[in-house]
Amino acid sequence: MIKNSSKPSDFGSVGRYSLGRPNVMASATKSMGGSHIPRMVKTVRDPRNKEHYEKQCKILREFLELNDAQFDFETVIKPSMEHFSALFMFIYTQLDPDFDFDNKTYVQVIPKIFAGLKYPLPIKTSTMQTISAQHCWPYVIDALAWLAEYVTQLKTLQVFDINSSEDFLRTQTYHFLTKCYQKRNSVNFNPENPDPFAEEKESFYQSILKQMVDHNKPIQNKETLEEELKVLKENSHEKEYELFELECGRLKNDISSLKEYHKKADAYIACQTQERVDILAEIERVTKLLESVEAENSVKQEQIQNQTISAREAREKTRLFTDLRERLRSLKTERDECQQEQSSKQGVLFKNLNSTEKLVAEIGEEIAKHAEKYFTKEEFFTNGFAILRENRSMGLEVIKERMEIYESLLKLLLTKMDAYAEKTHQEVIAGKEAANDYHKRLKNIERQKFECDEKNWGKKLALQGKFEELNRKQHEIKLELELLTKKRDLEGQKKNELERENLYLVNKLAEKEMNIIHKIEQYKKEFTEECDESYKDLSDTATKFFEMSDKLDENAEISTKLVADYMDLLRKVEELPSKEDDST
Repeated sequence: MIKNSSKPSDFGSVGRYSLGRPNVMASATKSMGGSHIPRMVKTVRDPRNKEHYEKQCKILREFLELNDAQFDFETVIKPSMEHFSALFMFIYTQLDPDFDFDNKTYVQVIPKIFAGLKYPLPIKTSTMQTISAQHCWPYVIDALAWLAEYVTQLKTLQVFDINSSEDFLRTQTYHFLTKCYQKRNSVNFNPENPDPFAEEKESFYQSILKQMVDHNKPIQNKETLEEELKVLKENSHEKEYELFELECGRLKNDISSLKEYHKKADAYIACQTQERVDILAEIERVTKLLESVEAENSVKQEQIQNQTISAREAREKTRLFTDLRERLRSLKTERDECQQEQSSKQGVLFKNLNSTEKLVAEIGEEIAKHAEKYFTKEEFFTNGFAILRENRSMGLEVIKERMEIYESLLKLLLTKMDAYAEKTHQEVIAGKEAANDYHKRLKNIERQKFECDEKNWGKKLALQGKFEELNRKQHEIKLELELLTKKRDLEGQKKNELERENLYLVNKLAEKEMNIIHKIEQYKKEFTEECDESYKDLSDTATKFFEMSDKLDENAEISTKLVADYMDLLRKVEELPSKEDDST
């Protein structure tokens, strides 16, 4: 099907129409005396009028809310250049979803579009360049609201295809709607009139009745039928039907609004449930993290408690090493004394030297054993701890040098042990502080959880109360809708009965007409038979007359009289059928 486009470039030509309504063929539009595209009637409008400005703002807001547009209220009453282009794009794409324009060229494009749509007021390029100025707001709002009204009217307008099978009824209906729409947009339209389309409605009824009645047949009881039709119109309760339909529409809107409220409430409950799940997940994560920290602290505490040597023991070993040094000094003194003593004391000296070597080797092995715990293998060899495990005979000078090396390595080991102890102590303090911090956070989370549960419980109770109220209202609306449906069904039954009675009267009238025609045919047949008999009698009389004329030739006077009588009789017979026709 060919569709019409609402683009300015396609106005007056065949193109694509975005809303997809059926088109009206050219032959039908000529018979209806106008184009199928509704054109707005120019009226005197002042966008700077306060009442008009507020009305246009209201129309624009209602249109945006109806189409679920996300625009701020300040955007509507004080549109900037970006807001105007966004609003125009949102409204105009309702007509043409594929429409798009460049932000650099919309100053020239938009005035052409409004001119193509027959907007009553001209839009200048300077107005488009100063949209954000305060003096341009009324004109911008008026143009956008007019475009929104145009889109709404074009969506609600129903266009019929005149070339369909139901051509007559659809044509008359289209004429009726077109006239009502044109009258509605005219300057002389009075919205306060309770029945502003009475003339169009009467014309529509008369056209339908003319099509139903065949004027070639004689209607003798036309006045009776008009009276019956008047009674049927009075009993049709058309206004009550309209009120019922309006009430049904209002109830449907209420039901749809209740459904939307239900959806929003369900979404809010789902959001609250998701927030609670997130809070519980956060609590669980923090709890697991706290447990891991506590486990790590317990492991470190066990490591500290299970150390083979503590700082106190290291100091004790240092004290023993100092004692050994003092003992070595005393042995040196004794050696000097022994050199001066007799040779008998040399054996005792060698014995003490051997015991000293063993003691030095034991001390080196002990220092190396503890050094392996605090140094890596590479650091152990780099710092010279491997020399502590060398076992060879040593003199007093070698023992002295070895003891100096032992002293330096022992200082290095003690420094390493003190650093490790301090590091472990700091880690324990940090672990305790972290544990306290996690305990505090856990308490805060539990408190927040309790507060959220209380808030959610109160909201849940309020929502349950609202749900119960909504269910009650929905039940009441359902009952009212059922009652209205029953009333409408009863009225429909009454209307159907009246239509059946009307059809019965029409059929009865047609039957009477057929009876009249049948009687006329019967009268014609009887008259024809009488005429045939008269002609037969006349022919017999003529035969007798000719026989008598042969016998009475001598009496001319009598013959002449008989001929005159015969001619008179023949003339009367010829005039007889025309008189019978006049009488019928």
